Amino acid sequence: MNPAPLHIAVSGIPRGYHFPRPDGNWLQPAHRAQIEAISPRIQLTEIPAAAVSRQELSQFEVVLAEGGNRVHYPGELDWDDYQRFFTPALRWVQLCSTGFSDNITPAVESGQV
Repeated sequence: MNPAPLHIAVSGIPRGYHFPRPDGNWLQPAHRAQIEAISPRIQLTEIPAAAVSRQELSQFEVVLAEGGNRVHYPGELDWDDYQRFFTPALRWVQLCSTGFSDNITPAVESGQV
């Protein structure tokens, strides 16, 4: 029996990252390999910040993100798109270059996520 996949989303370009790809993503092959080497269950999906509003996000259990800040920078998730990742399936949020205290969503505060 195969264990269920672990769906991980990567979205938003970190502020200190200088070489994003033209498609709005930033993971390099070495980054992907390092994350995927953790478990064969991992299904890694990169979603450019500009495309989040058009994506179904309810399957993601882990999100590696940049954004959700009140001050928005190009390539980052804006607050509304950042909040869209906070579904009942979400178990872990890892922000690339900011602390979480300014990025706590109502879904976290209410205990929904």
